[in-house]
Parts: sequence; structure tokens; C-alpha cells
Amino acid sequence: MTRPDEEVQTALEDLFAGFETLIASGQETSYVVRRMVAVTDTAAEPGVWREALAEELFEYLRRLAPEDDDEWTASALSCLDAVCELVRISPCPEMAWTLIVRATSTRSSHGVDDLTWIIEHADQVDRETVADAYLERARSRPESELPAAVDDWTTAFAMVTEPEDQIGCAVNLAIAYADLEQPIAEAEWSWQAAILVEINEPSADLELLQDAYAAQFRAVEHLHRIDAPARRMRPLLDRLLSRPDWAPDGLLPPHIHIVAAGICIQDNDVAAALVQLNLGERRLTEVEPYLQAEWLLCQMQCAVMRSDATTAERFARRAWSLIEAVGDEEQRTRFRHIVAGIGTVTGPWTFPGDDLAAVRMLGSVLTRMRAGIGGREEIELLDRAIHDFDPVLQAHLVIAAYATRARINSALGCLTDAAADLHAGRELLAEIEANPPGGFPRGISTMIEQSEALLEVVRGHPEAGALRFDAMWRNELAAGAHSAAIGAALGAAELWLTNIPRVQRAVESAIAALTIAQEFRYARGDSKDRSAIASYVMRGHAMAIEAVFKLGDCGLMAELLEVIRAQSVPYVSDDPGVATGPLASLLADALGEQDPVPDDGRRTSAVLLSPPPLIVMPWGSVALAPWLQYDEIAERPVGRLVLADL
Repeated sequence: MTRPDEEVQTALEDLFAGFETLIASGQETSYVVRRMVAVTDTAAEPGVWREALAEELFEYLRRLAPEDDDEWTASALSCLDAVCELVRISPCPEMAWTLIVRATSTRSSHGVDDLTWIIEHADQVDRETVADAYLERARSRPESELPAAVDDWTTAFAMVTEPEDQIGCAVNLAIAYADLEQPIAEAEWSWQAAILVEINEPSADLELLQDAYAAQFRAVEHLHRIDAPARRMRPLLDRLLSRPDWAPDGLLPPHIHIVAAGICIQDNDVAAALVQLNLGERRLTEVEPYLQAEWLLCQMQCAVMRSDATTAERFARRAWSLIEAVGDEEQRTRFRHIVAGIGTVTGPWTFPGDDLAAVRMLGSVLTRMRAGIGGREEIELLDRAIHDFDPVLQAHLVIAAYATRARINSALGCLTDAAADLHAGRELLAEIEANPPGGFPRGISTMIEQSEALLEVVRGHPEAGALRFDAMWRNELAAGAHSAAIGAALGAAELWLTNIPRVQRAVESAIAALTIAQEFRYARGDSKDRSAIASYVMRGHAMAIEAVFKLGDCGLMAELLEVIRAQSVPYVSDDPGVATGPLASLLADALGEQDPVPDDGRRTSAVLLSPPPLIVMPWGSVALAPWLQYDEIAERPVGRLVLADL
């Protein structure tokens, strides 16, 4: 029933008299406020009367509210409760800020409920007040409601506009996610807070920046433990590398660079990995032996990925004694799987988890092929290997088996089967290249290319095959894969010499094979290893002599013979990194889980070779200068011939 305004006025005045009495004594006022609202509902224009009621109550609150950090009196609290009650039952969303005042300035039991009311009426309340409600509700939640607090902090961060509030939200989110043991989310929010501090605070809190840096590192370690793909770690890695000044005490730069190199290896980015390893080497002696061993393992992995057996061997000899001294089983396992790919260029390559029995089966076929043996028995072995290998975890070995089987089928004249093998290998290679496993060896694609070149020759297209071998040896040499470069150069020289023929190109490829082989041979760490590649050198000799003879250039023949005749200078080294016996023994002992490094009392000296010398001919030019494929960095002796020497 609608009442006249005079009656409404009288009723409200009577209620206000009782209201003032309750406030003076600090008593509960909510029931009086509800009666006032009920009276306004009987007016002809309830909205007008409620607005007037709100103004009157707010005026009471303004007079009673404490200044600054003073304590709230009982009367002020009673008045604040009355205003908040009016806001909620009226409702008066334009005065919703008073609910935040009650939630933050008093110990009211209504705190979370008041803030929730604001959030539920967000479409009627200004955005800043709603954002404050989310902030305060997140702060008010008990530890048992941490996930709900995270939701509130996240929403508040998206709504607040002041940098200080944004930083507070991000810091609290980082802390909350740390408590929830979610290191990735912790890293994201701690970095967000750090960047905001860097931008907005002239004198940034170093402790906060260091905490953010450490959070990134913990996230990387977590992703590594769960075998996450490298693409998830690279953004975190980029952050670490971008702010080295934020690194906390105890986290030295080499540690960061070693971790970075491992991530780059997993992402198959050898160039980036080597950059990080070079940076990490500068202070490598300052970190613990475990990290020094990690640095060596990463160097080995990069070398194997590049099919650079010489470099891989050098680091393997340095690594094993250190790994044994550290005693970490995971490092031992990685070492054994990496060194399984050092002894040969065409395989096998293995990773932790590979079936070494199946790997050895593939390796036995490759060994037979190098001895000139390849037939149906070998094809059957490769069939079994392809069947046994995991097409996901061991796809690299499946591709190697396909490429090897294609070679045998080509030699047997089964061209259709060879083409099918290469097609299957290429398809699997394309899948891997689209989503590669970590540490994928580049030599796998080389095997496919070699088998494709041979198939071209068998099909009657020797020039196409020669061009492919020619491009191959240049690419392999540029990548540091010396053994693969020698084989491809010999293949190109033989085709240019006998099938095309193009003698000038044969000379170039043959001399490349010869000089790369000389360079490869001197770099090996043991005389037995050097003897094992003597066949490469001798074949290069014969091919180069035949090519130059057909060319009919006497001066060039004289230069070639002097280069062949030139000998590297032997010298004795007691360096434990090289005086450990032949590589085959190192690999056998490592794979057999034995320490291949003899005790100091039993270690023998190693006889090493200097780089092949440069020969200056009597007419003043360096022998074979246009065709030499020596390492430009290595320091090598120079021999000058005079007519009396001839």
C-alpha cells in the first residue's frame, strides 16, 4: 500500500531517532536499516527516498569514520554496518565501495561475503571497485582456498590499471603457484612481476628480480625432468640469457650456458648449442665437476650430430675419467649412448632407451658392407631391425636401416625395392624433421642422399649421381663431417673419372678425398685408429694419381707426389685426454660399463701426429694449393723443396 510522503517522512524520522541511539551505544543497526528500507518501499517514488536515505546514512558515516590509520570506534563500526546493509538490501551499487572499506578496515565477519556481493553485481558497479573487490577477496581467502585465490588474483591482474597493483597481483600469483607446486606458472608470473618492476621502478628490488630468474631456471629443470619438448623450454631459456645480471648468487654463467646448450641440442640447433658452450667455457673451472662433465657431454653430442667423429672422440677422451669420478649414473648412460655413434659415420646412432642389441645388428650389416658383403642375408637382418625398432623413439635407426637396405637392393639390381626403401625412409625423415627428437643426427639424411645417388648411377644416370656426390662432399666438409666427406668425394671422383668422364672434376674430387683423409688421419688420438682409416688414404692416393695421369699435367703430378710423400711429424703426449688407447677400446669398455681410463701408474704415452705439412715447390707455389682441403685454423709445418731434393 502506497503511503503519502508526509507519513513516510514521519516514519523515517522516528526510525532515525532509534538509529542514533543504537549508533551511540555501538549496537547492531541492521534491523533498523531494513525497517527504513521497508518504509521507503511504501512511498510513491521509492527510488527518491532510498537515495535520500543513503545520503543521510553516508553523512553519519563521514562524521564518524576515523582519519588515516586511527582505530574504528564502536559507533563508527555500527554506522558502517548500517551503510553496508543498505547497499546490499536496497541495493545501492554506487556505494559498493563501502563494502570494501568494511572488508579491509575492520575485522568484520562479512568480509568475503561483501566482496563477493560486489563481484556478483559487477555489471552495476564501476570497474575499479570490482577490481579492488577481487584483490581484497584474494587476500582474504584462507590457505585452504588457494586455487580460488589464484582465480581472484588472475582476474584482478586483468582489471587493475596501476603498475603497483599489477606487480602485487603477479607476485602473489607467483607465490601461490609455487605453493601449488606448479613451476611453469610460477615462472610466468614471477617474470611478469619482474618486467613490470624493471619498467616502472627506477631502483628495482634486486631480490625480486633474482627470485624471478631462479623461477625460470627451476621451470627449465622441471621441463627437462619430464622430457618436455625443447620448444617449451626455449622461451624460458631466452629469458635467462636476456637478463644475466639478475642471476642469484650461486648460479654461475657456465651453469646457465650448459643448460642452454642442452636445450638447443634437444631442439636440434647445433649452431646455437655451440655458441652457448663457447660462452660457458670461459669460467668452466669455477663450476662443480658434474657441470664440467655436462659441458663435455654436450660437446660430444654436438659433434655426433654433425657427424664429426674427430671432435667427438677428443671430447670423449676428456669426458670419461671425469664422468667416472663424478659417479652420476645418468651421465654414464648418456656417455655410452653418445659414443656408440662415434666409431662410424654411417651409424649407428643411439639415444638413452635404444635397444643396443638391435643397434648392434644394424651395425653388423654396415660392417659387412664395408667389407664388400651384401646380399639377401643382410636384407633379412635389416628387415628384422626395421621391425624391432620403435618408429617413434628410434625413427633415426629405422631410416638408417632403410637407406642401407636400399644400397644392397641397388647392388643386387632390385631397383624397385631400392626406390621403395628410399621413399619410406624419406617419408619418415620428413615426419621427423617436422617434429624432430632432441639431438637428431644430421648424418641420417646423408645416408639417404648417398643411397639415392647410388640408385641414380645404377639406373643409368651416372652424371646425376656424380653431381649429388659432388655436392655432398662439399656440404659434409663444411659441416665438419670429414669421414662422410671422404666417402662422397671418392664416389664423385670415381664417377667423374670412369663413367662420364670429366677428368678436371675428377682431379678436384680425388685430391679433396686425399687431403681430407690426411687431415682426418692425423687428428685421430691413437695409432691404431689412424691405421683403421689407412684404406681411405690409399684409395685417395690411387684415385688422385689416376686422375692427374689422365689429365696429362706433369707439374701437377709432381705436386701430387710430393703431397703424398710428405709426412706429418710425430710427437709424444702424456695428456690423459689422449693417452687412453685406441677409440675401439674406449667404446668397448664404455659400452661394457668398465672404466676405460687406466690408473696413473699404468697410463702410457701417446704418439700423435702434427697436421700434414704444406709443400712449397721449387717454382714457388704451394703444392696443390687450389685443391687442398686442409683445416685453415690448424698450425702446420711448411716444407720447401729445392732442385737438389728431387
